[in-house]
Amino acid sequence: MRGFIEPVDSLLQLVEFYCSRCDADCELLLFESYWAKGGTQLQLNMFEQGKDSVEKAYNLLQRAVEKGLITADDDRIAIACGLMGNGFMAVNKFDEAEEWYLKAFHMWEKMKDDVFKDKQLFVSSFASDFL
Repeated sequence: MRGFIEPVDSLLQLVEFYCSRCDADCELLLFESYWAKGGTQLQLNMFEQGKDSVEKAYNLLQRAVEKGLITADDDRIAIACGLMGNGFMAVNKFDEAEEWYLKAFHMWEKMKDDVFKDKQLFVSSFASDFL
């Protein structure tokens, strides 16, 4: 199954190569790439690597906010917070995972109902923190 990550790695390398050679703000493009890689790594039980990738994705979104590319209430930030919770839970850091899930849930509470399905993705992960 780990061979499944190779196409994602290849795509990420292309994106990083492109972003390093252009003048455009590439934070959102890189975020999407690291988000895909991190989610895949977590699913493949590559826990440390997955946590590192989702941390990179989250940090890229924070840079995008600082540059004014997105607003601080963008739903991708809530999703990234939930994914950070998954990353910390995967490496048995349950207190940190809980903080990230709660941050995501608080953001979703302020958003429109159309992002409710995104919130549902993390409810079971959050609940398993307390088992």
